[in-house]
Amino acid sequence: MKQKKLLKQVAEYFAKKCHVPAEQIKFNTNLKDDLDLDSLDKYEVVYDLENQYKIQITEEEQDKMITIEDVINCLNSKL
Repeated sequence: MKQKKLLKQVAEYFAKKCHVPAEQIKFNTNLKDDLDLDSLDKYEVVYDLENQYKIQITEEEQDKMITIEDVINCLNSKL
């Protein structure tokens, strides 16, 4: 899947979940610092992404998700 298309989908998801405009979500957006996601929120995000894209994300991969770019790279490696 193309990076821009995936960014748009991921940005829309995080915008809805975090109550921020999708336009503010960029590749370098930090999940914790910029979107205020704690570890439980991150777990919910991974669960949602696994269901939406029909993939499995390991705990190790989840731990490496710091920015939106990390999320997109993980998804790209699975799709």
